[in-house]
Amino acid sequence: MWPSRVEFEAAGLKTLREAINRLGGTETWAAEFGLPRPNLSVGSVRVWDERRLEEAIGPLVERLGRWPTKGEFHRAGLTSALSALYRYGGVTYWRKRLDAAPCPPHGPVPERRVWTEERIERELRAYCGGSTIWPTWHQFVRDGRARLYKAASLHGGGDRWQKQLGLEPLRPRVRT
Repeated sequence: MWPSRVEFEAAGLKTLREAINRLGGTETWAAEFGLPRPNLSVGSVRVWDERRLEEAIGPLVERLGRWPTKGEFHRAGLTSALSALYRYGGVTYWRKRLDAAPCPPHGPVPERRVWTEERIERELRAYCGGSTIWPTWHQFVRDGRARLYKAASLHGGGDRWQKQLGLEPLRPRVRT
C-alpha cells in the first residue's frame, strides 16, 4: 500500500514526501511503484480533482462575483482546494475557466511586478537556455529564481511549461 503523509513523517521521510508532491504527486509515484492508494481521504480531507474543484470553487466565485482572495478561500473552508488548483492548471486557468474577474489588488500595486504568461515564458526560456531538462525547485532557488518557479506554478504548473518549452521533466532517482 502507498503510505500516507503521516506514515512518511513517522518514518522520518517528510522531505521525501515533499519531493514526491513537487515531482508528480502521490498518484504518479504510487502508479510508478504499482501500489494502491487506500488512503484517498482521511477525516475531512478530500482528494481533489477538476470536477470537485469546480463544484467547490464555482459557488464562491459566483457569490463574490470575482476570484476570491487567499483569505476568502480560507474563510470558506477551501484552503485545500486553493492548494489543489495549482496542480490542476493554476489560478489563471481556473479564473478563465470560471470566467471570474481578478481578486481586488492589495499592497503597493504600482511597485509590484506582474507575472504575465508572456513574461513567464520569456524568463523561463532565458533561464533554461539551451537545456533540454526542466530544472528542479532547488535549482530555481539556488539561482535566485524561486519567484519565477512560483509564477510558473501559479500559471499552469510545471507540466504545462515543460511541454510548452519542449523540456523533459527531470525524473528523480529512486533510492532503494
